[in-house]
Formats: sequence, structure tokens, C-alpha cells
Amino acid sequence: MEESEIFQLLGRYGVDAVLVAAAVAVAVRILRQTLFKGKTNAVLNAALPFALGLLLFAAVQCAAHPCADYLLENAADILRRGFAAGCLATLFGAVLSRFTGKKPLSAKESVVRELLSGIASGKELDELAVKAAACVSEAYSSEDAERVLKVLCVYAREKASAGTEIAEEDMRVLAELIVRTLETTAV
Repeated sequence: MEESEIFQLLGRYGVDAVLVAAAVAVAVRILRQTLFKGKTNAVLNAALPFALGLLLFAAVQCAAHPCADYLLENAADILRRGFAAGCLATLFGAVLSRFTGKKPLSAKESVVRELLSGIASGKELDELAVKAAACVSEAYSSEDAERVLKVLCVYAREKASAGTEIAEEDMRVLAELIVRTLETTAV
């Protein structure tokens, strides 16, 4: 990530959301390598940065503005920026992954790889991320999510024949999360 991109993120989301995102990216990395290591719940793994982003951003806002009126009046903005912090945490995690010796992927593919890390690993994960990222246009539409879902379902069918079951509803949630995260981070 270049310096100008960091300044763009700061201007777009605010310093507080970017700092929360950085903290969440580190926390997610630690949790995935310890507590969630070996656990393959794809949706839980993908949703982790968003849940932590929402919770931590809300906690920061509560600490900064202890007045209940402020929190109630700005609840929608707090949720939106908390979700954005989760998206940014995913982006930051993807940037970290790009430097760990894995196959070099584009920023878009790296974000998708980060979200799919709960259902595949290694070279298989890289290939799946490339295929899924290619399905997402700059329109970030429901058609994009359907194309990603098809790629994920093909992968799930291949895994099912190998004895690993991945629910279609999980794939649908992941497909939508991929499109919304790419839209929010505009990678």
C-alpha cells in the first residue's frame, strides 16, 4: 500500500476507522493463527473482521462520546463506519498476506483470498481467489455476487466429492461479502 493510498483511506473513512481497522487486522491474524486454527467454518472466518470491526469501532465511539444521545443519533453512521473498518481490516490483512511469500496476487485477488481463507488453503486458495475476483466487475452488482457464487459452488461440489461439505447458504453469504468488501474498499 502506497502512502497516497493511506491518505485517501484516512480522508474517506476517518482516522478512527482506519486505526480500528489496523487493530482488527492484527487481531484477526492472531485469532486465525491460534484460536481458529484448523477450524473451517467459512462464514465465521470471513465474518470475523467485520464483527470485530463493528464491535471495536462502536466501543471507540462509546468511549469518545459517552453521551447516549450522540450514540443514538449517529447509530447508522457508527454501523456504516464499523462495517467499513471490517472491510479495511480485510484489505490490511490482504496486504499483510502479500508479503508472506505466497503467490503474488493483485490487491483485489488478495482481498478475496483473505475472505476465502476459511474454505481453502495454499495454492488452491490462490486459484479460487483469482477465479472469484475475476467475477466481480466495477459495478459491484447482484450479478457479480451470482457469478462469484457459481465459482464457489463449483469449488464446493469438488470438495464434496472429496468428503468435505460446504453449505450453499455459506457460499451465498461469502459471495455477497466478497462483492460488498471489494465495493467498500474499491480495490
